Amino acid sequence: MDYFGIGSALKAGAEIYFRAARRSGRTTSLLESLKSGDRVIFKTQEEAHRFKRLALAQGKEIETIAADVNDSGIDRIVNQRKARGRTIFDHNWVEARHLFSLENEMKLIDRMQKDFSGSHVSHVEDEIAYHDRKWMHF
Repeated sequence: MDYFGIGSALKAGAEIYFRAARRSGRTTSLLESLKSGDRVIFKTQEEAHRFKRLALAQGKEIETIAADVNDSGIDRIVNQRKARGRTIFDHNWVEARHLFSLENEMKLIDRMQKDFSGSHVSHVEDEIAYHDRKWMHF
């Protein structure tokens, strides 16, 4: 467990930012910046198809890929041929990847704390057990 709660605070702060940034025009801005040949990565196939239709309506032929934010999703992206233009990650994908990374780091810290500790009993209980065993040997 993150004794100080830093991971939880970072995750909460990120989620607050993500909610505050909703409906701020990021999708429209991205769509306007694209040129034919660019590639955009999305979390879901539905998002990818919707965005591709929007781009086509503006006369832009772009490539879209749906890929999970986990490591197998990253492998899927890496194994694609190079885009003719830029490769850009949709803001929803980037947000989800950051949350995924934070959660993994929080789990890693929890696991290291347990693995590197002597016993899985709290410190106070260890002290009580130690003193009880000490008196039992007399």
